[in-house]
Amino acid sequence: MNDAIGDQTVAFIRVDPGRIMLYGDDRGGGFIGPIVYGDLALSPPTLVKEMTWGKRDPVAISAELIPQLNANYLFVVTDLNNTAAKNELQKLYDSPLWNTVTAVKQNHVFTADSTIWLNNGIRSNAAKLDVLVAKLAP
Repeated sequence: MNDAIGDQTVAFIRVDPGRIMLYGDDRGGGFIGPIVYGDLALSPPTLVKEMTWGKRDPVAISAELIPQLNANYLFVVTDLNNTAAKNELQKLYDSPLWNTVTAVKQNHVFTADSTIWLNNGIRSNAAKLDVLVAKLAP
């Protein structure tokens, strides 16, 4: 994977009604960080490391902080079967702030279904790898 994107950074946020969560930490305690930053050794943005490393759970952030992530690739995880979550996501995508996000400018934003990303196990983890390969190393 690193051959495809080099040292470009990858970040994951989760958008739910009323909150945005930042995922990270490569050592466990989450469904995303151990695979993305641990197993695959993809590079997190500096702010992801500063805010999430050493924490067991994802960290709540404001929408205003998303551009400061300065991620080259941004995966936005949400429950695509939840109308309120989809509305919250659309509100974020429609905000003027969204167009200042590095990954948006580079057309490297991917919406990801929470049923895959917020679960653990062989099938979920295999599906995560399939998505990462399809999006980052097509």
